Amino acid sequence: MRLFERMSRDLRLAGAAFRALRAVGAIRPDSPRTFSDLFEERVDAQPERLALIQDERRIDYADLDAMANRFARWALKQGIGRGDAVALLLGNRPELPAAWLGLAKIGAVGALLNHHLRGRALAHCAGVSGARAIVVHAEFEQTWQEAASGLDDPPPVFVQGGPTRGAEDLDPLLAALPSGRLDHAVRTGLRAGDDLLYIYTSGTTGLPKAARVSHLRAIGATQGGIVALGLTPEDRSYVALPLYHSAGGVMALGGALLAGGSAVIAPSFSASRFFEDCAKHEVTVFQYIGELCRYLLATPEGPADRSHQIRACIGNGLRPEVWEPFQERFAIPRIVEFYGATEGNVALMNYEGKVGSIGRMPRLLRELTGLRLIRYDVEREEHERDAEGHCIACGPGEPGEAIGRISSLARFEGYTDRAASDAKVMRDVFAPGDAYFRTGDLLRFDEDDYFY
Repeated sequence: MRLFERMSRDLRLAGAAFRALRAVGAIRPDSPRTFSDLFEERVDAQPERLALIQDERRIDYADLDAMANRFARWALKQGIGRGDAVALLLGNRPELPAAWLGLAKIGAVGALLNHHLRGRALAHCAGVSGARAIVVHAEFEQTWQEAASGLDDPPPVFVQGGPTRGAEDLDPLLAALPSGRLDHAVRTGLRAGDDLLYIYTSGTTGLPKAARVSHLRAIGATQGGIVALGLTPEDRSYVALPLYHSAGGVMALGGALLAGGSAVIAPSFSASRFFEDCAKHEVTVFQYIGELCRYLLATPEGPADRSHQIRACIGNGLRPEVWEPFQERFAIPRIVEFYGATEGNVALMNYEGKVGSIGRMPRLLRELTGLRLIRYDVEREEHERDAEGHCIACGPGEPGEAIGRISSLARFEGYTDRAASDAKVMRDVFAPGDAYFRTGDLLRFDEDDYFY
């Protein structure tokens, strides 16, 4: 019976994985089909459906497309083109996705700056992007002025949200430009494997690194969430996470847009207002990260706890001891925990809702995707090796570093810094010539192929 149940679970899991891959379809690194094409198809199919909501502000798909088209034309007038980066310091507001969607339409790259950074760290992030220009919201004008002093040759600065000193007012420039769709020929030669965004690491081990996120990678991230949650145009996704990170800005917001639904953007995370906002805006799904669920569980109980329409949430970092109390108190029917990183090629998804697990991957799927756990001596800070000098794969219950085989199916797109990219790659791991991405995370799996 146990064998039959396991085979049944494996078939269901394989079916979910197949749906995710089918959703990405024939889009490969050399495909001319980009994130912009998928977004524009949604616009054409439902121009009047709400795309973005923030407080009382409502932006439908046609309006969002118009905002992006104006931004694309502005960038072209600045001489910005294919492969050029524009640094965006705009916070959690609709102007940010409108900007990078506009840049994507001409093959340029949006560098998503963390508006919580200050001084040297913020200057570093702008510098490593090689930005041709920076767009700042008036809210962060002083923040940028302080950071810019750390750059030898700061790029020209444009401001949204009101004129400020030392920056050109972008809003009237955008308003004067046509809002219609650009000729598709502007994307001739652009490929899905080309850069869409630069998204920065947390900088916990030094200054942040700019991870390169291609159109293909962004599409894959959005489709993972779409399939896992079963997103449809009827869904409203609550985005309380920062839009400068991949979780909030790509998987949650991008997933809502490519599914044809609506994204409700919170200016910032507020535990006390979270479920009130969800009820007010008829939210059906949300994405969490880290300790967000624990913060919510620590709030005083109130009528908003169960007055919402949420059917599911997805995220990573939900502690096992928080999972069930959170799910019960707030009446969340389904929680999907996953594992992944912005720049990584290793991903796990807990489709089955097993408490405490980051996902399940049977051995056959591990072989196909190239996921391995290898023995790591924590005290000596080095990998254990066999007599031939190869790494040693872990068995059930044995903790080890998660690594992912680099291939056309599981690419590692790296950082803007070549040396930083090389440092994340292990070679000759199990055989001469192989290459694996190092996650830096210790995982283990049990006899039923659940990972922790």
